[in-house]
Amino acid sequence: MKHHTHTTVRIPIREEAGAYPEPTLEEILSDSIVEAIMQADAVDPDELAVMLRTVARTLRAAASVERASA
Repeated sequence: MKHHTHTTVRIPIREEAGAYPEPTLEEILSDSIVEAIMQADAVDPDELAVMLRTVARTLRAAASVERASA
């Protein structure tokens, strides 16, 4: 199985409270079960990473505009 290296990007989905912080995208995508499911579904990890980074950039930009107009 081909392993990919990913840059760690932490995008909080919710506030990190308590002893269980949100996993990073790298942690999720490197999980053996997630890798097996992605392989079975013919998901290209590099393409998925690009798409998720694009979505993250869009969400950050939207949040910035929202904060500026508040």
